[in-house]
Amino acid sequence: MELLADRPELDVRLVHRIYRVDPDRAREVFGPRAAAAVPPGGLVDVHTYATILLDGRRTSIDVTFPSDEPWDGRSDMPPACGEGIDVPANDDPWTQKAELVARHCDPVAREPFIAALADVS
Repeated sequence: MELLADRPELDVRLVHRIYRVDPDRAREVFGPRAAAAVPPGGLVDVHTYATILLDGRRTSIDVTFPSDEPWDGRSDMPPACGEGIDVPANDDPWTQKAELVARHCDPVAREPFIAALADVS
C-alpha cells in the first residue's frame, strides 16, 4: 500500500485470505524448506494481498514473494497462497489479521512455517 500511496485513483484495498496449505503445495510454491515446516496434514494460514482499481476492474496484486514472471500490468496476479476464503481488510488491517490468525490458525503448526517463509522471501 505504501508503494501506491501517491496513486489514489488505484483505490488500493487489502484482503486477507484464510487458506490451507499442505506439504506438496508448499513445496510447489515456496520450496523445500517451507514444505519441510508444514505438518503432513497441512495447516491453516492467513495471507494478505492487495487489490487495485485498474481500467474500472478490481485487480488482484500479490507482491509478497519474488516471481519468475513479470506482471503484465493488466491481469490479476493471483495470491501466492492459492484458493481460500477472502476477508476484506478493515481500517486496522494488521490487528484484524492477528485476530484472524488467532481464530483460524494453530500456532504450533503455523509458526515454523512462517519462519521458513521469511527465509524464502
